[in-house]
Amino acid sequence: MPVRVERGATARLWLTTPPIEFGPLFDRDTCASALGLPESDLAPSPPQLVSAGNPNVYVALRDPQASTVRGSIWKACAVCTAASKRGLRLRLRRDGNGRVFAHVRPEHGVVEDAATGSATGPLAAYMMRYGLTGTQDGAAFVSEQGTKMGRRSFLHVLVHGENGSEGIEVGGSVVPFAQGTLNVP
Repeated sequence: MPVRVERGATARLWLTTPPIEFGPLFDRDTCASALGLPESDLAPSPPQLVSAGNPNVYVALRDPQASTVRGSIWKACAVCTAASKRGLRLRLRRDGNGRVFAHVRPEHGVVEDAATGSATGPLAAYMMRYGLTGTQDGAAFVSEQGTKMGRRSFLHVLVHGENGSEGIEVGGSVVPFAQGTLNVP
């Protein structure tokens, strides 16, 4: 996968998203019920599986306040990702802010992902398909994730070609918080 480095005060790494595939649509009522939300909290765009190699189900919500999932996220992941056995991405607003929950069990310690680059390129494609963001060459937006879990992150999206026909890049920078050495015998 092509990666480029944008130099500046803070270097930003950009990854070109692999080819994106749209999978099956999911029932709105079933997804809303599993999330413990009324169906009216879902945006008009349908819940859908979208993948660039790591499939996720995207469920668009009308209001960012609806991101407080009141149902069992494990049940929601099981219901909404039955075809993929992967993740559930909740897209909260027209600007791409969201949450990503993994299809895992709580005892594994992974409840929510703070930054999911592999889900952000497909998120852009989903948003363009359903008129939730610009589709023209050069369209850009920032996806905020991890805020509800206290690990706020920003992933930048840059669209190349109409509807990403020439590619979608996802970029960001990191803040190191630990360093170590692993010695392999």
